[in-house]
This record gives sequence, C-alpha cells and structure tokens, in this order.
Amino acid sequence: MKCAIQEGFRQPGGVSATGGVVSHGEYGVPDGLISSFPVRCVDGHWRIVEGLETDAWARARIAASVAELSEERAAVRALGML
Repeated sequence: MKCAIQEGFRQPGGVSATGGVVSHGEYGVPDGLISSFPVRCVDGHWRIVEGLETDAWARARIAASVAELSEERAAVRALGML
C-alpha cells in the first residue's frame, strides 16, 4: 500500500507514524494479525519500524491488545466470515 503522508511525528531517522498493518511477527504479534505498529514511509511505501525497545508496561499493553485482537478474529471465524 502506498503511503500518502508527507509529515507525521519526527523521530531520529525520519518521519514516523502509526498504522494498522498485517503482522509478520514483529514485536511478538502473531503472523497475519492486523495491529497498530510504528511505521515509516520509505520510497512511497509503509515499512514497520523494527527494533524499538519496549519496557514491561509496553509489552503488557501489546499482549493485551494481541489477546483482544485474537478473540475478535476467532469470533469472525466462528461466523464464517474469515
């Protein structure tokens, strides 16, 4: 998906934002789950910013979000919509 933002919030190394992206295992989020990640627009395409340090509080929030998203995905599957 092409990114259309010109500005987000500035971080060392460029312009960043957050966006809902399909996971490939980044930050412990299971493959295929759509979650919010730090992203950067590189050559007109979104790229997940990897390697950011997460403390215990952030890891707990990520785990809670993954649990909720996994439950929602299971509910959608049970309805035959996935």
